[in-house]
Amino acid sequence: MTDTSKQSSTTPSSAHALDRTNIESFSIAGAKVFERFFDCPLDYSHPEDKRRVRVFVRHIVPDTKADKMHELPFFLYLQGGPGFESSMPASARGGWYNAAIKEGYQVLLLDQRGTGLSSPVNSATLGAQFATTAEKVEYLSHFRADSIVGDCEHIRRILCEGRKDKESRKLTLLGQSFGGFCITTYLSLYPDSIAKAFITGGILPLVDSPDPVYMATYKRMISRNKQYYEKYPRDIGHVRRLMKHLNDVDVQLTDGGRLSPRRFQQLGLDFGMMGGFDR
Repeated sequence: MTDTSKQSSTTPSSAHALDRTNIESFSIAGAKVFERFFDCPLDYSHPEDKRRVRVFVRHIVPDTKADKMHELPFFLYLQGGPGFESSMPASARGGWYNAAIKEGYQVLLLDQRGTGLSSPVNSATLGAQFATTAEKVEYLSHFRADSIVGDCEHIRRILCEGRKDKESRKLTLLGQSFGGFCITTYLSLYPDSIAKAFITGGILPLVDSPDPVYMATYKRMISRNKQYYEKYPRDIGHVRRLMKHLNDVDVQLTDGGRLSPRRFQQLGLDFGMMGGFDR
């Protein structure tokens, strides 16, 4: 059941973030979940810039250690994507959530800026906020890995405020895909803030240019497309007609964007995923 109790008038505004009572919380198997919002700078490279974004974090605490929030180290999960929010587990008694809890952690699930319940970014919000393409591009430049890492570090400092144990002020990180890219950035910018880092399928190529890496995938993608059309030969005609239609007609999506031929081709991303084009 959701606890929607609001902060009382007697609660001091300077209370530690972990002691706030004006947040929603609920229970899942093995843990209590707190829904926290943080007011973060839009541009960390220019402190004088007063623009802000809201970042949402689900805070998962073992149900037997809810009174230890000020002591337990934090395990922060960075979602893949970019552009996807962090999913909510139905239970903390399985998977890596359970492994982290057994190791003595409390878990943070971040909706990276622009996703989920954090400040949204889409064609509608950009159109409502900005008049020119240049303004939109400038704003979007603050939604890359370095800014996401800036949010993580900002939130870490808030949640770990007042801790005397230096090691408990450090984060342990888990990054999936693009989340691994964010971890590499975090290690570069704030190495002293990290205790451990685990990367799954997200080691970025440490080269001067991504071109050789992408070129290495071309042959594989051609092979996967050939396999698809051998299995579903009638789709050859379907896809050709669909591509012609998308070239000739401006097809609008519900989010205000356009379904262009290149956007349709992004479905090919599934060809490289587990289960491939059959899922």
